[in-house]
Amino acid sequence: MKKVISFINDSKKMYLLTFLIMILSIVIPIPNELRNPIYIIVTTIIYILWFRDSIKVANNVWKMIIWLLFAPFIISLVATAYISLVWIPIQQDKYFLFLFIVMVILLWMLAAYKFDLDKIKAAIFILNAIVTTIITIAFLTTLNTDLSKLVFSTDLIELATKDGFLANSLIELIIKMITLPYILSVIWAQVIIELRSLKMIGRERA
Repeated sequence: MKKVISFINDSKKMYLLTFLIMILSIVIPIPNELRNPIYIIVTTIIYILWFRDSIKVANNVWKMIIWLLFAPFIISLVATAYISLVWIPIQQDKYFLFLFIVMVILLWMLAAYKFDLDKIKAAIFILNAIVTTIITIAFLTTLNTDLSKLVFSTDLIELATKDGFLANSLIELIIKMITLPYILSVIWAQVIIELRSLKMIGRERA
């Protein structure tokens, strides 16, 4: 069992194994019904390895910030796309978005659990300040209609107005939609950090 765990923890061996599986699936005549699942499994393993290795590389506050900004979104997008291949209803916008946001939140919570406590606390604190500042600026744009006219075309503003939106709230709406996953992720990541600080979970637990 220890040898198996040691093999799994060796990224080079795992990448080599996935490469060999891909080659064999191409060389050996296999029905498409089996080949496609193999491709999906291999790709999933590669993304898991990339995710694990990216956590190891993010060993300071600024690298953690970059990781939190991009890695959860890329992984969640790929994972949600895979799930949509199996569960067709998820392809609807509302279900896809819901699952995507939930997965981003879970990955942030995992990061808050796995990363060094003091460093991840600082990284999330900085990101929280940045997101809050962006939302505040977005709110200030609602006080000036001309700002929306500089960003959006007249046709888009007219279309949004017909749907019941105010012209000067478009920028605020777009920014809120973009920052929503970050806001929810920060909240739940801070829960994990607080639990670790209290030594209720994680390596700090007595």
